[in-house]
Amino acid sequence: MTVTAAGTSGTATVVAGSKILGIYPVSNQDQLVDSVAIADTTLTVTLAAAATADNVFKVVVLEP
Repeated sequence: MTVTAAGTSGTATVVAGSKILGIYPVSNQDQLVDSVAIADTTLTVTLAAAATADNVFKVVVLEP
């Protein structure tokens, strides 16, 4: 999942009922992660401030 440059959050589609197991950066991470949440089928990663470049993360989820 990617939070694009100048963005504060990024989203991805997951299976309903999935649980977050972990998150780690794949490449550049120039801002702190404020929250990671799932609502219905949308996974959202929110940064503490706007990214200065694309921030790419792997989010590990457990699907039901």
